[in-house]
Amino acid sequence: MTVLTFRLNDDYALRYRNLTDEEKNAITNGCGAKGGFISVPNFIFRASCRHHDFNYWLGNTEDDRRKADRQFYEAMKRDAAMVRSFWKRLYYRAWAWIYYKAVTHFGVRYFNYADQQKTWEDLYEEMDEGYDEGDQYDGFPTPRI
Repeated sequence: MTVLTFRLNDDYALRYRNLTDEEKNAITNGCGAKGGFISVPNFIFRASCRHHDFNYWLGNTEDDRRKADRQFYEAMKRDAAMVRSFWKRLYYRAWAWIYYKAVTHFGVRYFNYADQQKTWEDLYEEMDEGYDEGDQYDGFPTPRI
């Protein structure tokens, strides 16, 4: 029996695109604060919101938070640009601006300020917390080729 292993390194960095759906669900929730008391509509921005959640979960410095917010706004503008109707594009661009301003003002408390960004190990520890005692998340990132 041959056991194949590979080391997680810079070639397979912790990136949103490398996560499985289960991993994404463990750390993202879409638009609005995770566990927040206000239900925020996703509109057409669900994927952009989830990616922004991931960047906030990764954390690190204030510059990283600002970068995550700018990327979020740019992603929502791209989402709005895909809408065929001119008036709906304007409508969604306005909502993109509102969401952007909301995260820049109120997102500070949800950002993971830390000495370094989170790692695959941090993700698996958090996923293990969601399982019953004795069970363990045995997922391993599968390289996308």
